[in-house]
Parts: sequence; C-alpha cells; structure tokens
Amino acid sequence: DDNFVNVPGSQPESYAERKQRKRDEAQIRSEINKLKKHHENIVLLSEEEIAKLEKEQKMIYEQLSAAAPGTDFAALQKRASEIEKSLEDLAWKWEEASTAVEELDKECIKRIEALYAGE
Repeated sequence: DDNFVNVPGSQPESYAERKQRKRDEAQIRSEINKLKKHHENIVLLSEEEIAKLEKEQKMIYEQLSAAAPGTDFAALQKRASEIEKSLEDLAWKWEEASTAVEELDKECIKRIEALYAGE
C-alpha cells in the first residue's frame, strides 16, 4: 500500500505521518538555522577583520625591517602591539562563534534523530 512507509524498527507510518514528520524536521532546521545565522556572521566578520589586520601587520613589519631614515619606530611598534591585541581578541571571538555553530549543528542532528526515534 502506497499510504504506508516502513521505518526501520517501528510500525509503518502513513503518508500523513511522514508528511508531518518532514514538516517537523523542516521546522527544526529553520529554528536552528536562525540561531546559527548570528554566529556564522560573527565568524565571517572576524575572518575578514583578521585578514585586514594581518595585512596591515605585515606592512608594519616590512617598514620596521627596512629601517628607512625618518621611520617612526615607536608609532609603528605601538600600532603593531595594538594589532596583536586585536588579533588575539578576534581569534577568541571567532573560536566562540565557531564552537556555537558546531554545537547548534549537533543540536539539530539530535533533534531530528529524536523525530525518527519517536521521542
């Protein structure tokens, strides 16, 4: 009969039950994706800012190593120090957001598996 589907380890489910389960699964994915969006944006923005600061850091190190006359070493070293601190802060921010995305992915899988387990 086309109105029933066999799910391993359970009673056959009707088309309506399967359709509802798929709707529930889509709802779970939607909820999790809304939560992930914020953290994914933080990851993306952090990566962009890190790349920008690393480029600036490289230019500063090149200027310091060139030791051209008139170079304001104190200002360059101060800025290099500020960049280093910013990079550390951004790395932590990136790590926290990445971990949150991974945890939300795990939560999504767990909740969808629970649908199939009948919980």
